[in-house]
Amino acid sequence: VVTAPAESHLTGRLVTHEVLLDALLPAGGELAYKGGLVVREHPSKGFFVEGLTEVCVDGEADCTHWVSRALDNFDAEETRCGTAGGPLRVHCMLTLRTWVRKADGSEVVSDVQLVDLAGWQRPEKAASSRNVKDPKEKDKKRAPLYEDIVVKAVMRVTDCLEQRASHIPYRDAKLTRLLQKPLGQSGACVVLLHVGQDSYEETEAMLQYAQRLSQVELRVSSSSVDYFAEQERHAARIHELCTALNKDPTGLKSTSLALNLGSSDEEVELRSCVAACERLSEEAAAWERVRFRSDAFREDGGAAVERLDRRAP
Repeated sequence: VVTAPAESHLTGRLVTHEVLLDALLPAGGELAYKGGLVVREHPSKGFFVEGLTEVCVDGEADCTHWVSRALDNFDAEETRCGTAGGPLRVHCMLTLRTWVRKADGSEVVSDVQLVDLAGWQRPEKAASSRNVKDPKEKDKKRAPLYEDIVVKAVMRVTDCLEQRASHIPYRDAKLTRLLQKPLGQSGACVVLLHVGQDSYEETEAMLQYAQRLSQVELRVSSSSVDYFAEQERHAARIHELCTALNKDPTGLKSTSLALNLGSSDEEVELRSCVAACERLSEEAAAWERVRFRSDAFREDGGAAVERLDRRAP
């Protein structure tokens, strides 16, 4: 996540906005990003990054290789942002996913998300402003103030979780959307702080934030979906509805079932059941699609992947 600055028309401050980049892709110029990737919301799986590269690993050594490649690209991006002449911040996020398919057809998916926040960009103190008597001239001498909306969004989510508010503002930033599950729905969160001796203010702020975060209570929960059992249940209901409506269930598609104001409840339910079966079939084949794209990515290392206009299949 790269936070690039933009001047606010309300406060006049430079406020950063988010640009999502794929760390597994080879380095590219600024024109190759065009605003970065897009966060979408799936009706059952929640938020995800559309078109993000996923690589299937065969063991610990293979996993270490691809994680090292991503971290190298993170470092290169930080170097590029540090020499861009602005307060660019690079927040790193890695997702390690284990995908287990049992013999009965059910699947267990677990995600481990590692997030490294770049921190808060504090204003630089201008020593010469103390000797300026005119307030207007003093404002000109004062260094600009930068605000990182990613860090502020994470802090707002933490504050709401600590206060057990009815509404948690996960949608305030792209990063907080992706962290919705581990921060408050079905995961656990572990905070690691790097305490440095070079900045007392930064260390104090991090410790205060960690103290607030320690008051948040999370409940770890798991969800399991048996695709084959769900498909059989919907298929049985489709057969019953087709018998009642005198329809042939063979090759039935949801797009071929047109509804209007005069459609009966059975016709509406039939279309819903067919659409549910199609969705379950697509989700059950997700692992095969990931494996296919991973093999294609490994062949050329991502050289043939287009950064622009990538959409999830």
